[in-house]
Amino acid sequence: MGKAVAVCRRAAPPSFKAVGMAAVVAESFARIFFRNAINIALPVMVCPGIQSPFKDGNEIEIDLGAGSAKNLTVGKYLEAEPLPPNIQHILMSGGLVEVTKAKLEKRASA
Repeated sequence: MGKAVAVCRRAAPPSFKAVGMAAVVAESFARIFFRNAINIALPVMVCPGIQSPFKDGNEIEIDLGAGSAKNLTVGKYLEAEPLPPNIQHILMSGGLVEVTKAKLEKRASA
């Protein structure tokens, strides 16, 4: 697999996003990492067995709603844990700050 990078837990999701990662797929996540990633709209997906069918440079396609990961390089398909609708909403809205802004604006205009 790729090179491991040591980063502070709070800084890890923004660092991954800053270098252009579109999503993070792993066997599991610490709750704080998962929450911080979702809060900044960095998609994360739990996919048991994800490490074995991938090598450096393989291309992956993920479906967060359906909970699937496919290695496009070798054609291997894996089932993952789909993200619940509320988490998908936060991601599609641009993160927790944007969701909160929208709620406050709606409340202010009511």
